[in-house]
Amino acid sequence: MSLKEYSHTRCVERTEKELKDLREGLQGTLAIGTISSAEEMLLPEKIQAFHKKYPGVDFRIKESSTFEILELVKAGVVEIGIIRTPFNQDIFENISLSDEPMMAGALDFFWNNETEYIDLKGLEGKPLLIYNRYANNIEEACRKAGFEPRVICRIDDTRTMLKWASDGMGITMIPRDMISLVPDLNLHFREIKEESLVTRVIIIWKKNHYLSTPARHFLEVFRG
Repeated sequence: MSLKEYSHTRCVERTEKELKDLREGLQGTLAIGTISSAEEMLLPEKIQAFHKKYPGVDFRIKESSTFEILELVKAGVVEIGIIRTPFNQDIFENISLSDEPMMAGALDFFWNNETEYIDLKGLEGKPLLIYNRYANNIEEACRKAGFEPRVICRIDDTRTMLKWASDGMGITMIPRDMISLVPDLNLHFREIKEESLVTRVIIIWKKNHYLSTPARHFLEVFRG
């Protein structure tokens, strides 16, 4: 075999291997949309496990809100989304990843005792900083508990809300996994004993829609 023939043969073999790897999900690019708390706390561990098994797959990560991620998945800009409930489940498949109770966080002078839990009634009359997405659910739950909440701020930015609570402005109410988004704050948290305020972090993909092989392999990491 001549050098030219040998080079051609090797080129064909490499091409065939690359196509085989693409078919089997050993190569390619996986686009994922994720909420910030999952990107910082949950996703790194899963990506490391996936990368160890499929080192030829690259990632494109988009951090955004649940609402924008839903639109990105619907439009096919990302194949997989990691979001927080509630959301419209009609057009998405999903895997539940974790249940996150609602937490109340504040400086010590807002709390009367050292308990780890608090009833909603324990927040009556106190200044509340509420993540805007959950404001309606929180206000409705408070009214069912028999009082009108004193909401001094509804805000979309979790980090700002945590910092304001750390400055003594009021009591912040956020899902448990968001607590660590701003480290080293002097906030003390109580779990709110109210089932209707529990949120779930879930992974979604478009129902009845083609998924690439890398995306299917990635879902297996969460199912395992």
